[in-house]
Amino acid sequence: MATASEFFTRLTAVFETVGRERARRELLNLSDRYLEDLGFSRALLQEGAEAWPWRTEEDRPAYLTPAQPVHTAQEQTPTLARVA
Repeated sequence: MATASEFFTRLTAVFETVGRERARRELLNLSDRYLEDLGFSRALLQEGAEAWPWRTEEDRPAYLTPAQPVHTAQEQTPTLARVA
């Protein structure tokens, strides 16, 4: 018997797949020029939801590519000057 955690993990995966399929269908209705402007590949869109995020490496925006290492919360905490 599956645990509640496993159930919700599977349910989340189903919702993600359904959402990607809907997005893919909508994107396929756009012109090649518009898809190019948005940075999507029609060939990858036609492959289906498995080819998510439907962008080639050279078309992938910087925010989808890790550029810098992740810092810990301690490193990001600003220090305040003490007032005497």
